[in-house]
Amino acid sequence: MHHSQHVRVRQLLDEVALGGLPSFHASFTAPRLPAGDIRYQASQGGGALYDTGLYPVRAALHLLRPRLSVDGAVLTAGPGHGVDTSGVALLSTPEGVTAHLSFGLDHANRSRYALQGSTGRVTLDRAFSPSADHPPVLALERNGTVEEIRLDPEDQAARAVGSFARAVRRGGDVPHGPAIVRQPRLLEEIRVRAGDLRKAVR
Repeated sequence: MHHSQHVRVRQLLDEVALGGLPSFHASFTAPRLPAGDIRYQASQGGGALYDTGLYPVRAALHLLRPRLSVDGAVLTAGPGHGVDTSGVALLSTPEGVTAHLSFGLDHANRSRYALQGSTGRVTLDRAFSPSADHPPVLALERNGTVEEIRLDPEDQAARAVGSFARAVRRGGDVPHGPAIVRQPRLLEEIRVRAGDLRKAVR
């Protein structure tokens, strides 16, 4: 939420540039890590949901607003791991807008989301992990043509730390409103919906 590329996508939604009732598709996956990596340690809160799954969930909250609910979820544990190494979740709003999210720690790199409405579609690559020198490009498809919206590079890590520091100095002010409170609850709802017993890949 500390990169203007997501602000620009939100503006396109507010401008109804994509038409009505858009669906959201997001994927954030990373290749297998060394066996001792902290992300594979259940005692440390490891697992794909709390690592790569967090980002698509947060993007869905930003773009579709906090009234999302979990309609279905699957978490899968890879061989030899006591935590989920991949997962999918289906979320929706009371109006019927859907979010299809996938995430994992045992896949080829992918960091992308797309919103598709009744008259247009916007796609963003390197959505969750852009480097500080990466100039984002939004691909806006309408009426059979693709318009590239180019943005300036930004250091989202530095902006996140700056936002945290300002919040600490102010005290009592929760950045990003109700979505930041809804986020951990939604993650827990996904875990509960998937069930305590994760599906194991053999």
